Amino acid sequence: MRGFVAFITVVGLGACSLYQSPGRKFLEKQAFEYAGVKAQAYQMACEQGATLKGWAPFSQSTQAHVFTHETNEFQIRVVTAGDPLPFSCDYQFASAQEMYERVGDAIDLTLAQSHAE
Repeated sequence: MRGFVAFITVVGLGACSLYQSPGRKFLEKQAFEYAGVKAQAYQMACEQGATLKGWAPFSQSTQAHVFTHETNEFQIRVVTAGDPLPFSCDYQFASAQEMYERVGDAIDLTLAQSHAE
């Protein structure tokens, strides 16, 4: 009997984690939008075809390249990758920790804005 109760409990909990209610989908979407809002609070400017003079490579992926400013601490420029005329956004942070924590949000926001252009 104990084994049966344990089996029902495991199956029930597994089903709960697989079910995606409209409320759960809404909250997941809000979380993504919230991340964009958090990055937007640090956004300074965006432009098409920005130069990289005065910027040093920081990280890169297939979608974007991230650069740090050579003289302004905690400032990054996110540049879209693979576009003939790259789109970029600059972000200013209060600390190195904040910059590292928000670089993913900054990339996501820059990519979303580049597609809106």
